[in-house]
Amino acid sequence: MTTTRCLINSLITMLFCIYGGAGISASVKDSLSYENYCKMLERETRVPVSEIPNDEGMKYLQERIKAMKKEYGNDKRAYAAMVEQLRVHIRQESYDHARRLMITAKLTNTRVDDLEAVCYYFNGEKLKLMKELGPKNFIYNYLVAYPKFAHLKILQEAKIREFMNENDRRRHFLKNVMPYTLSYGQVADEEMLKDCFYVQMPVFAQGNVMAWISQNVKYPPEAIKINAQGKVFVSFVIETDGSITDVKVVKGCNPFLEQEAKRVVRCFPKYIPAWCPIKKRSFRTRRRSVFDYPHPLICLMISPCPPATYFESRDTPR
Repeated sequence: MTTTRCLINSLITMLFCIYGGAGISASVKDSLSYENYCKMLERETRVPVSEIPNDEGMKYLQERIKAMKKEYGNDKRAYAAMVEQLRVHIRQESYDHARRLMITAKLTNTRVDDLEAVCYYFNGEKLKLMKELGPKNFIYNYLVAYPKFAHLKILQEAKIREFMNENDRRRHFLKNVMPYTLSYGQVADEEMLKDCFYVQMPVFAQGNVMAWISQNVKYPPEAIKINAQGKVFVSFVIETDGSITDVKVVKGCNPFLEQEAKRVVRCFPKYIPAWCPIKKRSFRTRRRSVFDYPHPLICLMISPCPPATYFESRDTPR
């Protein structure tokens, strides 16, 4: 039975490659992608974190180092701040992540406490890894060790699945994994699915993006006259060279506030683009900013950015 099923799946995959997916339903694509995902997890969980090589050839490495130094000051401060941030908020971050997985995929047969325990354990492993790097040359060592932190996410993913039944596993895959996979509507192979855990997100080259916005945003006089307040959601694309394009208001509250939010986003200095250490190349990403007037704040979410279209979500390449 297993052999027959494998032959059928191989035949479907071959036909998909020949005909570009024409006539193959979305459910079949998802099913084949899910099988590849399971194979990828089974393969990767055999590899310990210690065997994952550093990414010494990272593009824009020096730019990322400069950005972190602008934000933290130096290696010692960066180490202390990042370790303390994770140590203090480890419980809350673990719960928030577990809860987000539950809500997004609408998991019905999984306990949030179990997922939180897994997230807490792997956040602890992340904290250990950061401490092993130590404060000396921390920024450089942390950046080139990124693949190790990425591999921890894959190990966490595999462990989370142990606390789900098969229905919840598939729902989790479709809602929490596939939207961040660079499959562009095709069957996602094992490497595509691995990539989505490894992609390093864009970095604001000037350091603290919220500080930059607070210094550059202006409350429009027209909005002051009518006491206009509210949130403006702006999406934009970060190109492979870090430039900002395709600025759009996703949801607004007032034309004057929307215009100012778009102006600020268009004035952003170049980002350091997303980078995948496996593919050794940069990616386009779509990011969403939320401006909350009269006290402009920014919340950033990233999503994959295919060549012609985009779908909005949270952090991932395009």
